[in-house]
Amino acid sequence: MKFRLGGKIQLVLEHSGMCFCSAAYTFELMEGLLPSQYFRLVQVTRAAMIKPFTRAAISVVFLNVLSSIATAGPIHPMDLQVALTPGTNDSTSPYQDDVHLTEITFGDLVLSITDQIVSVADFEVLSGRSNINAEWGDLDDDADGDADPFVKAGFSGLDQETVDPTVQDATLQEAFSSFSLSEMSDGEGNSEFSFQLLFAQSLVDNAYGEDEIPELVIFERGLNDDFDIRLILGESAGEYTYSDWLQTSSKLYFDTGIRVDTVEINSSQSIGVGGYDFDMFGLPEGQAVFGMELRTTNGSGPDLNGFFLTAADPDSFGPELTPVPLPAAGWMLIVGLGSLAAMRRRKKVV
Repeated sequence: MKFRLGGKIQLVLEHSGMCFCSAAYTFELMEGLLPSQYFRLVQVTRAAMIKPFTRAAISVVFLNVLSSIATAGPIHPMDLQVALTPGTNDSTSPYQDDVHLTEITFGDLVLSITDQIVSVADFEVLSGRSNINAEWGDLDDDADGDADPFVKAGFSGLDQETVDPTVQDATLQEAFSSFSLSEMSDGEGNSEFSFQLLFAQSLVDNAYGEDEIPELVIFERGLNDDFDIRLILGESAGEYTYSDWLQTSSKLYFDTGIRVDTVEINSSQSIGVGGYDFDMFGLPEGQAVFGMELRTTNGSGPDLNGFFLTAADPDSFGPELTPVPLPAAGWMLIVGLGSLAAMRRRKKVV
């Protein structure tokens, strides 16, 4: 199954002897461009103003330039492929069962889940637990061999809105460790939250400098939310170092044309996708990335469908960040304190 991603940018063109872009829209696009991209856009703008192109011809020129550049916002893919496993309860969009990512194309590079795309291995909500929970398709009953996140985590039948960290983190981890775009997180309206996650493998950018192939890819349903992201760079699990924050918005994501209908939403919504190059975070060459942190902004509660690391060269992936085991002396101290507390509880008060 294949979804071709066409140009989504709408340009406002005016004509008064010369064709030119709306000044307001040009400023919005300029703000996030890298220097080389800015000058290329200026060149095209000047050419459009000088030559007596028709309105339609100018539109084509701008769409071709803008669809191939990376900005401070998301990088747009050129193509996307998904698959339905045998036993699925629906075969057409909007999907109410699992629809799995198989390939995504940036530029002329096709990235496959076989060895070039890595999903999530660990997930922890940091704040706003009452505003986020695991979500899945209306008809997801394990007929396709992929149960819903609560069943897979061993918490079938429990309240989906639970704020128990043990249940909540485990079910969200199950949602994002899958390549199913129908398994996701459901954000509660205009409420904010934050979380951090680790990927199943780490990744070093094997194409340091400007390029059109992102290392981080995020899927979001609705294309209408703002959030900040930063990368987890290392140290040990629980004692991370981070990149700078990057402000972004799913309003700039590419609409994949894939619509999903889930248990807490009464109608289907379209899934968007955006990519981020590690260079956008100002990382030094050779820096390994192990995970990421996300915080919502402007009161938005995004519905998030997937987080993936992608690499043109599978050898760029490395080991994940694993928890450091507590030294033997530490365990003895914990046991000793526990015994002391038990003795105090047994002592009678006279």
